[in-house]
Amino acid sequence: MFSLCSLVVLPALGGAAAEVSACAAGLGLALRAVEAAVLGVMGALVDMLVIQAEKVLMYEQRAAEFLPAESGLDAAALDRPTGACLLVCALFEALGRACRAHLDGPNLTSCLLDVGCRMHATFLNHMQQYCYNAAGALRWRNDVAAYSEALQAWGLGPALDGRLAAVGGLCGILVVEPEQLLPLVNGTLRLDHREAIKYVRLRQDFHLARVQGRSLQQVFGEDSAVVPGGGGPPAGAGPMRQA
Repeated sequence: MFSLCSLVVLPALGGAAAEVSACAAGLGLALRAVEAAVLGVMGALVDMLVIQAEKVLMYEQRAAEFLPAESGLDAAALDRPTGACLLVCALFEALGRACRAHLDGPNLTSCLLDVGCRMHATFLNHMQQYCYNAAGALRWRNDVAAYSEALQAWGLGPALDGRLAAVGGLCGILVVEPEQLLPLVNGTLRLDHREAIKYVRLRQDFHLARVQGRSLQQVFGEDSAVVPGGGGPPAGAGPMRQA
């Protein structure tokens, strides 16, 4: 647009200062309008993709996948992602191809990073919709690993990888034995207990497990110690879905 203005419009103005200034101002307004329109379209695209992924998880995920019966466990199924996860990963792959075909530079990075950050929040919320036994926790961990691999293929580096690693770390809360929860939360994860309890509650044994004679609610409840400076990813959660 600037090249066209320099080659065609400005010579026709004959160097008149007022006309050149007015032309430059009009060109600036036009460029800002185009930029705003492009950003609006990209924002709508991000919204559409995230909503589609959320719908896939909502309608395709089964509570029984994370709370399978102990009898008749399919060992092979525990080692692969769930069907809902594979559908979402396919969506990520298609999005990556489409964005690289039509965007470049900062626009490409911004679009993919926006989707990735919003999906990080979606994964945390999705995680909190279910109850997990040991086998189900392994399936969720496989799902998280698959999501991470799909998003890392976008090549956004630390800007997104750290968020995905944090989700993977939370899987440990569902997998370890009750006696290992405190060392994990206080040491490896350094989570405030008020944040950790959101995920500890997702364990099937939450109401039955005891650590040195105390229930998990007592260990991680409001009256328990918290980790100084600890924190965790905020996420609101609705009622858990049980099989």
